[in-house]
Amino acid sequence: MIAERTYDPELVKSILTRPEIYETIAEEGSGAFEPDMDRNVWLAMLVPEIVGIYQIERINGITAQIHANVLPEYRKRYSKDTGWAALGWVMDNLPEIHKLIAVIPVIYPNVRDFTCSFGFVEEGLNRQSYQKNGAIHDQWILGITRPEIGEQKWAA
Repeated sequence: MIAERTYDPELVKSILTRPEIYETIAEEGSGAFEPDMDRNVWLAMLVPEIVGIYQIERINGITAQIHANVLPEYRKRYSKDTGWAALGWVMDNLPEIHKLIAVIPVIYPNVRDFTCSFGFVEEGLNRQSYQKNGAIHDQWILGITRPEIGEQKWAA
C-alpha cells in the first residue's frame, strides 16, 4: 500500500462524491463538496489502483484531524493497510504533528471500532453536534499521539 499526497481536487471529488461514500460522510445540509486543497493534506491510497482517500485536516500547530474514506469494493481487503499507510505517512512527512484526532458520529460504531483498532482511544463526547436524516447525534472524539502511533506500528 502506498500513501501518496495528491494535489488534484478532481481526484478527491471523484472518490468522495461517489454516492455510496458521500451519502454517509455528508452532514445534512452540507451542500456541494469542494475539497480545500490548501488547508488539508489529501492522501491517495494506491495498490497501484486508487482504493481510497484520506484527509489530514490541521486543527492547530501540533494537532490534525484524520478522515478515512476507502472505496466500498476495497474495504474488506485494504482498509487496514490504508490506515497504517496514512499513519506512516503522517509520521514520515508531518513531524510537527504530535496528535491525531478523529471525530466520529455515534451512528457509525463500525468507524469508531476501525479507528480504535489503530490505537486511538476515546477521549470524549461532542454532544448534539452532528445532524443526519433529520436527527441530531453526538460524536465520539478519539485521539492518538505520535509516540502511541510508534508503539502501535510494532504491535500490529
